Amino acid sequence: MLSGNNGLLKRARDARDDTIVGQEKEQVELAYVSATVKKLGNNVDETDLQIELNSSVGNDKTKVTTNADETLNVLFYDTEHNYNVNSGNVSKVEIIQHPLISVKDKNGLEIISTTETTPFLPDANNNEITNNDLSSGLTIKDSNQNEWVWIVVPKTAEVYVTAGLKISEFNDTAYDKIETDLRNYCTTDKSGNTLIAVGTSSSSNKSTTYGCVDSYVTGRGKNITSEAIYKEYKQRMLKSVYENGGFYIGKYETGTWTPRGSAYATLTTAVIQQNAYTYNYVTNAQAENLSEDLATGGKTTSLLFGLQWDLVLKHLSNLGVATSDLISDSSNWGNYNNKAFEIDRGEYSVASPWGTFKSYTTATANKVTISGGISKKAGTTSANAILLTTGASDNNSKFNIFDFAGNVNEWTLETSSSVDTPCVTRGSGWSSSGVLQPASIRFSGYAQNKSLASIGFRVSLY
Repeated sequence: MLSGNNGLLKRARDARDDTIVGQEKEQVELAYVSATVKKLGNNVDETDLQIELNSSVGNDKTKVTTNADETLNVLFYDTEHNYNVNSGNVSKVEIIQHPLISVKDKNGLEIISTTETTPFLPDANNNEITNNDLSSGLTIKDSNQNEWVWIVVPKTAEVYVTAGLKISEFNDTAYDKIETDLRNYCTTDKSGNTLIAVGTSSSSNKSTTYGCVDSYVTGRGKNITSEAIYKEYKQRMLKSVYENGGFYIGKYETGTWTPRGSAYATLTTAVIQQNAYTYNYVTNAQAENLSEDLATGGKTTSLLFGLQWDLVLKHLSNLGVATSDLISDSSNWGNYNNKAFEIDRGEYSVASPWGTFKSYTTATANKVTISGGISKKAGTTSANAILLTTGASDNNSKFNIFDFAGNVNEWTLETSSSVDTPCVTRGSGWSSSGVLQPASIRFSGYAQNKSLASIGFRVSLY
């Protein structure tokens, strides 16, 4: 029996591990000295140290990155050991990922975090977890009955290549690194295919950024009144994503219980609930104000930043949605004029001013058919276009997120390069096709005072 030798075996393993750590530290120290000599005493950066380690240890054996405090981090791929390098002083560091903790809602149902993501409950005593499975779309309901879906953004060394996993001081440099890492994370799917393409001109790639960025422009709402405040909101979002490994978005497009027929309609309370009338005919600023009114549990709510929209696309890609469905043709999972699908609940509107709705069980020629008790939207041309209430079709949902493609374009906090039309929408609407305007699409031709039937919004919580 080996039970009596467990202590000896452990000491042997510890001794072996200590030997490996000693060897790796020495390799880093020698590489740093070599780089210092070649730079004649000047500061050694990550490129210098990487070159020396590639030469002495081998290519693709280590990864050197710069921490937020400007020290260097060396990762040995084979052992997954990390070392901090501070002016030549090398010390092994333990990368602390999210602890496995559980958070319980008012009914005792719990969310268990992973090493990559720690979903929070804004107000545990009043929140209800409606789905606690991360792999199918973790969903909660707040005290106002609004529903939110958790978007996983893994807190791993593979994501935070330049920021690292141990930021303690959140300054501008740290935030810039977090944002850079997250944008790089979104550029490809898990197979290495293009997901978000950085570009400034029109392109057949409907996931291009077209030069749009998350930056301030006037007319963003009653609270975001300066570049400094916009920056504060964005950094608050980045910090929450970094610390929690994700953020929430509305399960549905934002709705209201009163249908809206024009840009002059009175603003009413916004909700994130099924079977509400899609909250359209709002300006970008009005949408931001209404989004902030949905805050709960001391958290921040706002329109999605452009980066957050891209992170949702990456989240869906990681869960198995085909990249082509996200950036090339979203017809199969969105309310577009060219696609037929079953309508499971709610109401629909068929013509301008898009404020008169019919029950989904009522047929309309060229729009909705009823057969065998099943309602179905017609779909081949623009003549078949209809506007749906929120969450009307299960077909148009991916991992508990409804209408992320189609139904209405959604305002964001992203900004285009156009001075006169700086506001950006994402996701397209009912009057277009999923081929021309998939979920990834950006529209940057809107002024701050634009208010249309085809534009609504979605809310993020962080």
